[in-house]
Amino acid sequence: MKKHLIYIILILMAGVCLAAPAPGWGPLSSKIKVKHTKAEKQRIREDRKAKMAARKRDKIAREAQITEHEEVYAAKRKERQLKSARKPVKPMKTTR
Repeated sequence: MKKHLIYIILILMAGVCLAAPAPGWGPLSSKIKVKHTKAEKQRIREDRKAKMAARKRDKIAREAQITEHEEVYAAKRKERQLKSARKPVKPMKTTR
Protein backbone atom coordinates (compact mmCIF):
# COMPACT_ATOMS: atom_id res chain seq x y z
CA MET A 1 0.00 0.00 0.00
CA LYS A 2 2.87 2.36 0.88
CA LYS A 3 4.44 1.69 -2.53
CA HIS A 4 1.27 2.75 -4.31
CA LEU A 5 1.06 5.91 -2.23
CA ILE A 6 4.68 6.82 -3.08
CA TYR A 7 4.03 6.25 -6.80
CA ILE A 8 0.89 8.40 -6.69
CA ILE A 9 2.81 11.23 -4.98
CA LEU A 10 5.63 10.97 -7.55
CA ILE A 11 3.15 11.13 -10.44
CA LEU A 12 1.42 14.16 -8.92
CA MET A 13 4.76 15.93 -8.42
CA ALA A 14 5.71 15.22 -12.03
CA GLY A 15 2.39 16.72 -13.14
CA VAL A 16 3.04 19.87 -11.12
CA CYS A 17 6.54 20.18 -12.60
CA LEU A 18 5.13 19.81 -16.12
CA ALA A 19 2.41 22.36 -15.50
CA ALA A 20 4.48 25.27 -14.22
CA PRO A 21 8.14 25.39 -15.28
CA ALA A 22 7.75 28.66 -17.20
CA PRO A 23 5.14 30.60 -19.15
CA GLY A 24 4.76 29.09 -22.60
CA TRP A 25 5.91 25.62 -21.54
CA GLY A 26 4.06 22.52 -20.44
CA PRO A 27 0.51 21.30 -20.99
CA LEU A 28 -1.11 24.23 -19.18
CA SER A 29 0.86 26.92 -21.01
CA SER A 30 -2.24 28.33 -22.70
CA LYS A 31 -3.78 29.00 -19.30
CA ILE A 32 -0.80 31.05 -18.06
CA LYS A 33 -1.05 34.69 -19.14
CA VAL A 34 1.95 37.02 -19.13
CA LYS A 35 1.06 40.48 -17.85
CA HIS A 36 2.55 43.37 -19.86
CA THR A 37 2.58 47.01 -18.85
CA LYS A 38 1.01 49.58 -21.18
CA ALA A 39 4.46 50.73 -22.32
CA GLU A 40 5.50 47.15 -23.15
CA LYS A 41 2.28 46.56 -25.07
CA GLN A 42 2.87 49.77 -27.04
CA ARG A 43 6.47 48.75 -27.81
CA ILE A 44 5.36 45.28 -28.95
CA ARG A 45 2.68 46.85 -31.17
CA GLU A 46 5.22 49.27 -32.72
CA ASP A 47 7.71 46.44 -33.31
CA ARG A 48 5.02 44.42 -35.06
CA LYS A 49 4.08 47.40 -37.26
CA ALA A 50 7.74 48.05 -38.11
CA LYS A 51 8.23 44.39 -39.06
CA MET A 52 5.19 44.45 -41.33
CA ALA A 53 6.35 47.68 -43.00
CA ALA A 54 9.83 46.23 -43.54
CA ARG A 55 8.31 43.09 -45.08
CA LYS A 56 6.20 45.22 -47.41
CA ARG A 57 9.25 47.30 -48.45
CA ASP A 58 11.28 44.13 -49.10
CA LYS A 59 8.47 42.65 -51.18
CA ILE A 60 8.16 45.81 -53.32
CA ALA A 61 11.95 45.95 -53.79
CA ARG A 62 12.05 42.27 -54.79
CA GLU A 63 9.24 42.75 -57.31
CA ALA A 64 10.99 45.82 -58.78
CA GLN A 65 14.22 43.84 -59.11
CA ILE A 66 12.39 40.98 -60.85
CA THR A 67 10.73 43.35 -63.35
CA GLU A 68 14.12 44.99 -64.00
CA HIS A 69 15.62 41.57 -64.77
CA GLU A 70 12.69 40.78 -67.06
CA GLU A 71 13.20 44.04 -68.98
CA VAL A 72 16.92 43.32 -69.47
CA TYR A 73 16.15 39.77 -70.54
CA ALA A 74 13.47 40.96 -73.01
CA ALA A 75 15.92 43.47 -74.54
CA LYS A 76 18.58 40.76 -74.94
CA ARG A 77 16.03 38.39 -76.48
CA LYS A 78 14.96 41.07 -79.00
CA GLU A 79 18.61 41.72 -79.86
CA ARG A 80 19.20 37.99 -80.43
CA GLN A 81 16.16 37.77 -82.68
CA LEU A 82 17.38 40.73 -84.77
CA LYS A 83 20.85 39.16 -85.07
CA SER A 84 19.40 35.84 -86.22
CA ALA A 85 17.16 37.66 -88.74
CA ARG A 86 20.21 39.42 -90.29
CA LYS A 87 22.07 36.17 -90.98
CA PRO A 88 22.05 35.26 -94.67
CA VAL A 89 20.05 32.18 -95.48
CA LYS A 90 22.25 29.42 -96.91
CA PRO A 91 20.88 27.63 -99.96
CA MET A 92 19.92 24.06 -99.13
CA LYS A 93 22.16 21.39 -100.57
CA THR A 94 20.32 18.99 -102.81
CA THR A 95 21.55 15.43 -102.83
CA ARG A 96 21.28 13.70 -106.18
